[in-house]
Amino acid sequence: MARTTPWFLGHQHPVREGWYERDYAEIYGGGNDPLPHVHLDLWLQKSPGDGFWYVDEPKGQINDAYYECLPWRGLSSKRSS
Repeated sequence: MARTTPWFLGHQHPVREGWYERDYAEIYGGGNDPLPHVHLDLWLQKSPGDGFWYVDEPKGQINDAYYECLPWRGLSSKRSS
């Protein structure tokens, strides 16, 4: 399992392109599981500090993310799928 960075607010953007964990709990509601709605999403930069989120949904197909301002955190080591 990958080590992760602290959580960042949704209005902040990553400085590097890549895969990040994003927390969809505020969209889908809470739950008893502490991380029930954390998904791996792709950040692609348009310019420094600006870009867009993409989701791997359906599996194997990268599409625009509907929600752009969700909390996110980086993976500090390589993660296996």
